[in-house]
Amino acid sequence: MLDALSRMTYITDLEFMGCSFDEKLTSFSKFTKLKSLTISNCPLTRLAEEICDLKSLTSLSAYTTKISALPSNIGNLTNLVSLDFSEENCLSTLPKSITKLKNLKELSLSMNEFKVFPLEILELTQLERLDIAWYDFIDIPSDLKKLKLQFLAINLPVNIKCIDEICTLDNTTELHISGHITPETMDKICTLEKLTHLGVTNSDLEHIPKKITNLKNLERLDLSYNQISEIPIEVTKLKKLGSFSIFCNSFK
Repeated sequence: MLDALSRMTYITDLEFMGCSFDEKLTSFSKFTKLKSLTISNCPLTRLAEEICDLKSLTSLSAYTTKISALPSNIGNLTNLVSLDFSEENCLSTLPKSITKLKNLKELSLSMNEFKVFPLEILELTQLERLDIAWYDFIDIPSDLKKLKLQFLAINLPVNIKCIDEICTLDNTTELHISGHITPETMDKICTLEKLTHLGVTNSDLEHIPKKITNLKNLERLDLSYNQISEIPIEVTKLKKLGSFSIFCNSFK
């Protein structure tokens, strides 16, 4: 199949869904003008190193593929802006060469098999969006706040350390958290005045803090799957709020 497609060297956007093909995928290297490659629901456990010859690639995504490792030379994709290997893959580490992706702005790694926070992420200095939800990372590196993240999705386990590193991301406009959220943590989150989107879900949250009024720029608020029983009057003071999700709580 790829041999036939490779004659179409002008293709810039290619997507495979539910396809079965040779795991070597060596013919990919012929798509010299390819900018976006998406692979989903395909029986792959790895990607061929030849994919990293696609120097024009700006977006690489793989969903529900069971891929267990990124190509070791992925750092060759220096034009890559978005890398998305979320949703039921099997990554547990990142190759060192990923730190060469100095143009990378979006990284999604949720629903893989990471046990510890991948420190390589801290060297992606242009990163703006990071999705590492799903994991019970106990240690969050203090250097995370050095990244100018505008979007962060993360889970907070009961025994997490360095919670302040999450609550001092002053450039963040979108924050999505789940897990163990204490009233003290919520009060700290309410100091992030640049937030326009806030999601606190699946966290057993019982009360919406009065300090929510500090988030004057909030446009979307998602507090679904918690234990909230009432909505305080302070929420009505969020004059920019246009979307409010609060289903699956404890309202009577």
